[in-house]
Amino acid sequence: MKLSAKKQKQFHHFCNYFKSLEIKTFLQNAIGALFLSPFTLITYAFILAYKVTFMNKSLIEALSSAVSLILIFWVVALYLMMFYVVYFKGKNSLLKFVKITTLIIIISYHIYIFIRKGIENLTHFDNYIIIITSVLISYWLIQTLRNIITSIYNWIFNDESHQRDELIKFKLSFIKSLLIGFFSFIATILGIALTIKNLFFT
Repeated sequence: MKLSAKKQKQFHHFCNYFKSLEIKTFLQNAIGALFLSPFTLITYAFILAYKVTFMNKSLIEALSSAVSLILIFWVVALYLMMFYVVYFKGKNSLLKFVKITTLIIIISYHIYIFIRKGIENLTHFDNYIIIITSVLISYWLIQTLRNIITSIYNWIFNDESHQRDELIKFKLSFIKSLLIGFFSFIATILGIALTIKNLFFT
């Protein structure tokens, strides 16, 4: 069966997109994502178990009402955005809009799972969504980490730095200070979270 001109154009666009991907990098990220996925799943299960253990029913109902109100306005806004993109923009913008909308729907569904369900009340569909999302998140984390490390390496060991050893030492010291500040910030956030838990959830 002969494809129409539109279908052929879409097929060639898909082939060109696939060829533009770096297969080696994609496989490396996918392997790393598979190794990381169990830890993201464990984190997800821990969050659900923590919610069931420490959050009281009235707070869960309040969060559920707030999220429902937000989603009502978001649905209306998304329809208006779709009309705006279709009418004033083009097909490329529509594709970006579809990707963003899909991401919002996935995030909203996870918020729904967190608020309305516990770890023992998950359906098979919920489990599939959680597993797929965990793999995608792991892939994104691996890809982001690779890009960050590559950017930092290129910044430290550029042509100018090779000519001045002091500049390399300065950059390494700067990165060390950033890491110390980041971990101090995380420790502060955890301390605040523990204080809030002791005040409101015990």
